[in-house]
Amino acid sequence: MTFTRRQFLKKMFKLAAAGSLAAVGGGYGGYRYTSQIETEWLDVESVQIPLKNLPSALEGFKIAQLSDLHLRPFTTLEFLQKAIDRTNQLQADLVVLTGDFVSREAEAIFELAPVLAGLNPKYGLYAALGNH
Repeated sequence: MTFTRRQFLKKMFKLAAAGSLAAVGGGYGGYRYTSQIETEWLDVESVQIPLKNLPSALEGFKIAQLSDLHLRPFTTLEFLQKAIDRTNQLQADLVVLTGDFVSREAEAIFELAPVLAGLNPKYGLYAALGNH
């Protein structure tokens, strides 16, 4: 099949336009997913770890881990309060916070701290900073 220069350019323009629309649509979809769906995602998993020679006093010891809280711009204090409430319902013996408390505004930690103070594990709350 042969094309004239004009037919070829017309076909290439249509393909480029379609590709651009697909890229914009995909970009928007990715943005919507990370900004509106994943920010309301609370995943609670229960994992039992068998340990040999575990002292009987530690049988049933529960550790809750909260990670990647990322307060703002998408995750709200209200959602994080729900996560804290859910964690408290688990009645964990120990809670560990494993990083990434805020996303962009370091000052947001001053709003988040009182919410995190609502955690009430029996044997303590431990935290490690993330990469932001």
